[in-house]
Amino acid sequence: MPSAVTAPPTSSSLIQYKHRLRGEARERRQKLALDHPPPLAGEEAGRRILAGLDFPQGSVVSAYWAMGDELDCRALIQSLHDSGCAIGLPVVVGKGQPLVFRRWTPRKIVSWCAAVPGCLRTLARFWMRVGSQSPRTSGSLATMSSSGRS
Repeated sequence: MPSAVTAPPTSSSLIQYKHRLRGEARERRQKLALDHPPPLAGEEAGRRILAGLDFPQGSVVSAYWAMGDELDCRALIQSLHDSGCAIGLPVVVGKGQPLVFRRWTPRKIVSWCAAVPGCLRTLARFWMRVGSQSPRTSGSLATMSSSGRS
């Protein structure tokens, strides 16, 4: 298991190391997805998370919108939203830039997506596959109060 002591010391070797780890993780996900389709596995993971952790109303929760064979956590995102949590999805604004988290709600339009290369194409493929359950975000979580409102 890598640690601060065993991780590669240089930035170029760190980039190669992370690339290798991502490839290994992708291979494991692809194998798991054969027996456990991501939407079903995501629903089960969501049930376990909700059963084991308390999310008080107004909590701000970071999530992700699954792509490809990633664990599909839409059911968990929706449940947390329904219970009064503010959900933030990461947005890549540029190479080498920190992620920006945008607030997700089931009804807001994905206006930021047009500025992200490949985003609209990815969403279009996703919408065709799952219908109307599309990711919708707006605003920045950095401006939210503890009540989860912008």
